[in-house]
Amino acid sequence: MKKFITAFLFLITLASFGQTTEKDSVPFTIDLSGSKFKFNSSAFSEAFFYTVDGLGNINDTIFKNMFIITPMPKVENNFNARKAYVQTIIKHYKDKNPSTVFEEKEIQINNDRAYEVCFVDATSNVPVKAYQVILGDDKTTLCFYGMAVNQFNAMTQEFKRVVQTLRVKQ
Repeated sequence: MKKFITAFLFLITLASFGQTTEKDSVPFTIDLSGSKFKFNSSAFSEAFFYTVDGLGNINDTIFKNMFIITPMPKVENNFNARKAYVQTIIKHYKDKNPSTVFEEKEIQINNDRAYEVCFVDATSNVPVKAYQVILGDDKTTLCFYGMAVNQFNAMTQEFKRVVQTLRVKQ
């Protein structure tokens, strides 16, 4: 599982190379009031990590409940283009783990269409339920990636509540 998550983070970082961002600027807002999750750290201004109470060294918490928000290279301001992008990532996962079952659906965030994916990866000793949403506008595409290692249903509901507050900065 650690290899799977490391590969995911590598793919996101690789996909983000070449994207220009202000070092002190976060290209999104999120409302964490009432949430267990707080900001933990960021990597290269390209990945923003949130953990329960903001605690833990991110390198030591790979098997903890957490989520990551990653600005990605702009995918056309078109829902179908973002959906196709996600489906390409899913195909890559399925090629490595054909038994993983993915639940995919369109959702609404801020009256905009977004694409949601849930799956449980049980290829290691620690099963992880992953929750991913891709959304964006004409300037930015964001990837929300939540990982639950326990309390799967409660954590997934928390991820769904938090992602509804995610906004691309104008």
